[in-house]
Amino acid sequence: MEPPPLLVLYGSETGNARDVAERIAREAARDGGGHTMTRRPRRRVHCLPMDSFEVTQLPTAPLIVCVCSTTGQGDPPANMRQFWRFLLRKSLPPDSLADVKFAVFGLGDSHYQKYNVAAKKLHRRMRALGAVELVGLGLGDDQHPTGYEATLDPWLDTLWRSLGHGTDAEGGHGDKTDLVEDLVLDPCRVAVDLVAPPPVGTTRHESHDSVEDRVRELCDAARELDRALEAAAAIPPRLLRGTHETMTVASSSGHAFGEYHPAVATVTVNNPLTAADADAEVRHLEVATADLRRAPGNSESTTGISDVNADERSPLYTPGDCLAVLPLPLAECDVTRARDATGTVLERAGLAPDAWVTLRAPGGGHLGSQSEFISKPVRAASLVEGALDLTSASARRYFFEVASTFASHPQEAERLRHFAGKDGRDELWYYNERERRSVGEFLSDFPSVSMPLEWMLTTAPRLRHRLFSIASSPLPHPHSIHLTVTAARWKTHYGRIREGLCSNVLARCVSTFIFTRAIRLTSSILFIFCVQRSSRRRAGVLARPDRDGSTEGYHAPAVSVHWVRGGAAQGVRAGTGPQGTGMSIEDCAHVGILRMPEKGG
Repeated sequence: MEPPPLLVLYGSETGNARDVAERIAREAARDGGGHTMTRRPRRRVHCLPMDSFEVTQLPTAPLIVCVCSTTGQGDPPANMRQFWRFLLRKSLPPDSLADVKFAVFGLGDSHYQKYNVAAKKLHRRMRALGAVELVGLGLGDDQHPTGYEATLDPWLDTLWRSLGHGTDAEGGHGDKTDLVEDLVLDPCRVAVDLVAPPPVGTTRHESHDSVEDRVRELCDAARELDRALEAAAAIPPRLLRGTHETMTVASSSGHAFGEYHPAVATVTVNNPLTAADADAEVRHLEVATADLRRAPGNSESTTGISDVNADERSPLYTPGDCLAVLPLPLAECDVTRARDATGTVLERAGLAPDAWVTLRAPGGGHLGSQSEFISKPVRAASLVEGALDLTSASARRYFFEVASTFASHPQEAERLRHFAGKDGRDELWYYNERERRSVGEFLSDFPSVSMPLEWMLTTAPRLRHRLFSIASSPLPHPHSIHLTVTAARWKTHYGRIREGLCSNVLARCVSTFIFTRAIRLTSSILFIFCVQRSSRRRAGVLARPDRDGSTEGYHAPAVSVHWVRGGAAQGVRAGTGPQGTGMSIEDCAHVGILRMPEKGG
């Protein structure tokens, strides 16, 4: 008999909770996380963000696992808030979820006062609505020497035992003859097919005369990968919220930029706030907003006629919004590093950088895909550079598991299998996370690994936006967005010099053009992805917190504190409080702390 389906829901701010949710879905399909599969029917597993799930279907889901992080001052992540607001309705009966069994795992950082508050509240609310817990609440702490996986691994073992994974129908562990040969790989979620180049004149980005064309090509290629992954998930329509509720919407001010539709802005000011010999370099930047108002989605009214005056009257952002930047490789130094890593990836995958490929979502995937999707043709190099972070982010454990199957050298394959196993968790942390080792560096360390492109696309770290708190108000500064940025630099345990992927590029840029696109995910955050454009420097910019203590753009109080005067927030240009800001104590009577994500999620 087919086991009941498992629904895995996640709320993630920086991607960690999503990684955990996808791991749970993967291991559930493996019958409990091992490298073997029984001959029993496979469990159907669906994994999606909480806000993409049709929450009214929650009582019909027999098994639910929720994974979430905590942001700011105990807030839920952006893609969980509508789900959470629905659960808080007082009209819900106390036995609403009486037929549901659930488990909750939270990701957080115990250095924060409200550690894992979102997960604790969710767990408590699910129980209050009558749901029965499968296992106790799991709380991953990013301050643990080996990160949240130190708690996740034993928590998952308990979860799989509670679901009867790895046992026979009588509750025992069954005969070893029930186990088939160890699986080499899970089914890959996407397939990559080599195709002929499209005819001249049929593609949008045939020339790279402008940085806009270059960025649009990278963004479009990444979007095709996202579309293929969405098709591979094959979530039943009844579990998905209506498109009118989940579509990209405007910011809190009413402006909208399509997630894959860029605009152009200008960095007009880039001044140092610290002395040349200071321990950390902090800079004040101003980004012009004039061109953002003419971005796609902003220039036309509902009647299709340009409505510039209406745009000029409404602000692009409100105090408390954050600026997010997608670090596309456009600066000369970044292009060199990215193309070296991209060339290595494609060479080992047997593809030329200028090859054209399509992405396909084959049926029968491990998450239940039954449909086949074929993407538009994209350049292989653009796909890798636009979708993956090969030069900064560290890969997850599953990446090493997959890499072990494509290592031709026996010793390398054995070491990678050890890294991927639970016994090698600590050693993997020392090799990978503590040193912030990138995928490009990994490929140099393991020269025999020749991973096919489809596996690299689905296991390597994705290129993600980074967040800055906006340090200005649109009332006194209607024509610019102000940022206070700390250039992150640090040494690893073995003395390797590391720099923040985006904050240092932003710190070095001078009065350049910035390529911008934005999507608002919540009422309080405006995500704007910026890429600078200059004859001398072209680069993406931004910042995120790191578990080793270094951060890019999340440095309180310079980034996170607004002094409020007369109801309008004004960004503090230096992290010294009222002193040096030119404001009196009366001017600083009200202080607002902006939201910042915990490093766990």
